[in-house]
Amino acid sequence: MEQRTVVSGKELIKIAKTTSPIGIKGDVKIVPLFFNVEELNGLFSLCKNEIYLVRGSEFPKRVSLSSSRESKDHLSMTFEGIETRTQATDLSKLDVYVPYPIYSKYVQDTNNVFGYIGYMVEDRKLGAVGKVTDVLRQVQTLLVVDDKLVPFVKEFVESIDYNNKLIKTNLPEGLLE
Repeated sequence: MEQRTVVSGKELIKIAKTTSPIGIKGDVKIVPLFFNVEELNGLFSLCKNEIYLVRGSEFPKRVSLSSSRESKDHLSMTFEGIETRTQATDLSKLDVYVPYPIYSKYVQDTNNVFGYIGYMVEDRKLGAVGKVTDVLRQVQTLLVVDDKLVPFVKEFVESIDYNNKLIKTNLPEGLLE
């Protein structure tokens, strides 16, 4: 899930993609990779002047956020200096990165499910299940634990020990077979 890179000594993480211009005034459609739209907008509000757009292996273009609007499945964003549809078209199909320290603090401060990557999962009956390596969001949130899918729902999670990075579960019999 995490796609990090270091550019000029700055650690960045890819969190979204641009898809296309919206309208004629330079708005760009941004689609989240793993956050929902509201979470993505919250993260962008913390790093308005440090958003990086990347096409392939090209050097990142740093942009500053002027405004954003949430839709069901995307953000409509306006960047400083991008005022026409033609300029916005040049920003189509790019990867969107933000500074990793800001991302990491956001995940921690908001108690976001992505903060559980790296936690160990221990089940009441099964014992050690493994380490959370990824999070999938579909109809429900799933933790990827050593290539097994574990539903992350309050009915199955007994406790979370933040100090020891441990999630204790009581999973239904046969779930991981």
